[in-house]
Amino acid sequence: MRRWAIGVVFLVLGCAAPSTPHVAMTLGPQLGGLDCNPPSPRVRGNLGLDLLGTSEGGSVFARMSDPLRPQTEEKIIWRVTGTGALRAFAEHTDGARVLPARIGPHSGSDWQRPGDEWGSAFVLPKSGCWRFHLERDGVKGDVWVLVPEP
Repeated sequence: MRRWAIGVVFLVLGCAAPSTPHVAMTLGPQLGGLDCNPPSPRVRGNLGLDLLGTSEGGSVFARMSDPLRPQTEEKIIWRVTGTGALRAFAEHTDGARVLPARIGPHSGSDWQRPGDEWGSAFVLPKSGCWRFHLERDGVKGDVWVLVPEP
């Protein structure tokens, strides 16, 4: 009986131990920085360019053509964790802000990244450094992209 009681005490203490906090790993100094220094990390795929966003509370990925062109409607696919609708805007380093021409759930893709998939279209009025800011409930993130002169 005594051994059984000691076993229960260890079991209870083991279950009551505080959980290990989640530690986020980083890939270098920053995944995308102010003034595109550095821009968000890029990986070329068979359908375009994949970018890894800098995020809090989850993850943000973008798939887009390379390079983005100013004054042209550009389609961007997003994978964002979290819940609820995706909210987005693009902001130039000079403060100019652009809302998406359209944004909505996207399906039928074989793109394998965490989160729900969303489609959007942006018309960026000029070249330079653009920050795409995305939010869903519980997650917010940024993707930094350099748009070259036409």
